[in-house]
Amino acid sequence: MIILEKPYVSEFMLETIVQNDFPVLENKSVEEAEIEEGALRLVSEESARNYYMAQEYPLIYSNSENSISWILENLSQTNLAEYIKLFKDKFVFRVQTKELFPDLYFEALDYEELKNVAPEKLKYPLVIKPAVGFLSFGVHTVKDSKEWKDVFVKLEKE
Repeated sequence: MIILEKPYVSEFMLETIVQNDFPVLENKSVEEAEIEEGALRLVSEESARNYYMAQEYPLIYSNSENSISWILENLSQTNLAEYIKLFKDKFVFRVQTKELFPDLYFEALDYEELKNVAPEKLKYPLVIKPAVGFLSFGVHTVKDSKEWKDVFVKLEKE
């Protein structure tokens, strides 16, 4: 099954889907795309869930991380959802891999806790990153305590 999502669906991908008659989840992105009506074998959300649950080794392909929200919402009790959470949540991933990197210090703080951190007590350089995100949004390297204030101003804006 294919889940098409924004921001981009290539012509090559569409041609491949049509030539192979792959099922495609019927969603808003498909409705908004300029795809010839009837060209795709569309499946409803319910059919997609049933397909996934009925297969011993279900296959899902997507062209975008934007499909993650559908998977987490509709397949929340599956291993796939758990694997996505593990690999997308940077803190959970660090916890799971801490034995591999025993000297790597990491800590999870919410925004309010981060505001109260004493920058002079931190070990530099350090990297601030959101627990979940993509394309490096919200990721900042801080070289020293003087740079902390500038980075924090950026974080407040973001």
